[in-house]
Amino acid sequence: MLGGSANHAEVTNCTIANTANVVATRGDMGGIIGYARYADISECSVDRDFSGQLGYCYGGIVGWLRNGSISSCSFLGSKIRSSQMQVGGGIVGYLQVATIDGCISDASDVSKNGTAVSGASGGIAGLGASSEKENNIIKNCHYKSAITLCGSNFTEGTGSEANVADR
Repeated sequence: MLGGSANHAEVTNCTIANTANVVATRGDMGGIIGYARYADISECSVDRDFSGQLGYCYGGIVGWLRNGSISSCSFLGSKIRSSQMQVGGGIVGYLQVATIDGCISDASDVSKNGTAVSGASGGIAGLGASSEKENNIIKNCHYKSAITLCGSNFTEGTGSEANVADR
């Protein structure tokens, strides 16, 4: 999905049920969108696990988000797994100049077939672009305490908690 720098594409109120078949053949894989640039995604929900797909960058909502935002979205599956995973997050795999706000992830396993991707996996986001750390913002999100908020290269805003199990 590609919007414009002055006119972002918008995706809102999408739901992917646990019976949906989401298939990635290469590249970026997300429950709603694989790759999005200049896009704002809000109030979307994915209620299924991902495993055995072919892709490198995984997110419960978006695989790779560049120049955009994800707000009030939820990933209600418990795992995102792939033998090819390089980056993975419960909401977004890779964030680049992006803001994640008010999202919930039930993911307790974001891994390369059971092995965490060191520094590149997390309950909300997998990895942020290193040269743009101050513009990769995660705030007001909730995630499972068994997993970190984000692998690395992000700025944590206020209100993110590892307490999804308590809600």
